[in-house]
Amino acid sequence: MEKYSIASISIIFSRAVYSMYWVYLSPAYIYYIEEFSIPKAFLGYISWSFRVGAAAAQMPAAYLASYKGPVKIYILGLFLLSFSGILSALSLNFQMLIITRATAGAGAGLFFSTAGYALSYLNQKKLGFWMGVYNAAFAVGTIIAYLYGMFYSADNWKLLALLISVFGVIVTFVDYFLMRKLDIKIEINK
Repeated sequence: MEKYSIASISIIFSRAVYSMYWVYLSPAYIYYIEEFSIPKAFLGYISWSFRVGAAAAQMPAAYLASYKGPVKIYILGLFLLSFSGILSALSLNFQMLIITRATAGAGAGLFFSTAGYALSYLNQKKLGFWMGVYNAAFAVGTIIAYLYGMFYSADNWKLLALLISVFGVIVTFVDYFLMRKLDIKIEINK
């Protein structure tokens, strides 16, 4: 195995977990209509708020990574994404759900480019292969999340959404312990 294989596999696995948070609540949207007494038309705001958070965090992620290192920022993003998932599952009203989904989106924005950069840095000789796997992991994670969502029912969806989010927090801590000693720097041309 290559020197950085475990770290690379960890990033790939985290990418699959990251992608689950883009869609894992979609199968539960139908339950929000009744729980929060909202019109169907409002369901789009759940995904919209996530994407707004993701878009808003992209530039700050690059800036922070250039000073703190991409590993710290991608781990922060994965934690924020996963922990916000816990809060989304426990949302008391529609406004809280929108805020927690926007926060989760910000975590996604912090994760995406910084994890990709860390993976690229570790695998400069096989960059095409590893970036292909990185992108494929997104599709794998969303497929898993949709399959997982098939088990949602009116009685258990919050528990299942909570469990997948707790799983993400655990993955974040595993990543932290595996990656904390890597010193990956971003070179800035001045």
